[in-house]
Amino acid sequence: MGGFFSGAVKFLLVLFVLAVVGYLGYLYGQSVLHESLFEVNVPIRQNVSLDLNQTISFPLKTEVGIPIDKKIRIRKNIPISTTIPIDTTISVPVELPNGTIYVDVPIEGEFPVSTTFYLDEEVVVSEDVIVPIDVVIGIPVSQIFEIPIDTVVTAEIPMPEWLSQEYFQR
Repeated sequence: MGGFFSGAVKFLLVLFVLAVVGYLGYLYGQSVLHESLFEVNVPIRQNVSLDLNQTISFPLKTEVGIPIDKKIRIRKNIPISTTIPIDTTISVPVELPNGTIYVDVPIEGEFPVSTTFYLDEEVVVSEDVIVPIDVVIGIPVSQIFEIPIDTVVTAEIPMPEWLSQEYFQR
C-alpha cells in the first residue's frame, strides 16, 4: 500500500512540474510573439454586390374582419319534431239539474309535434365576420444589391525578420 501511494504521489508531482513548465513556456511564447507583432490600419473602400435570388418565407398570423351586408333568400323545408310538456288545470262546466258547476281537472303529459314547416323568406345579414389567418407567405426576391463598404480594419501582423534589429546589426 505504501509503495502504491508513494508511486501515485511521484506521478502527481511529475505531472505538476510538467504543467508548470508548459505554462511558463506558453507565457514566454506569448510575450515573444507580442513583441514581434506590429499594428497596422488597413482602409477598405469597396462596393460588394449581393445577388439575392430566393424566396423568403414570411409567417402571417392575424385575424381579419370582413363586413357582410347582404340580402339572402331562404327557401327551405324545416322539419320540426318535438314534444310540448303540458302541466295545467282547466275548469270544466258540469250541467246539473240545479245549475252549472265548474270542476277543476288537472292535465299533465306531453303533446308530440311532428311536422314540416316551409320557409320562404328574405333575410338581411349585416355582420362583421372575424376570419383567422395562419399561413406562410413566400415572397420571391430577385435583385442585385450594391453594398458600399468604407471602413478601417486594425490588425496585428508578425514583424518580418528583415525588419528586426538583429537583421540590421549583421
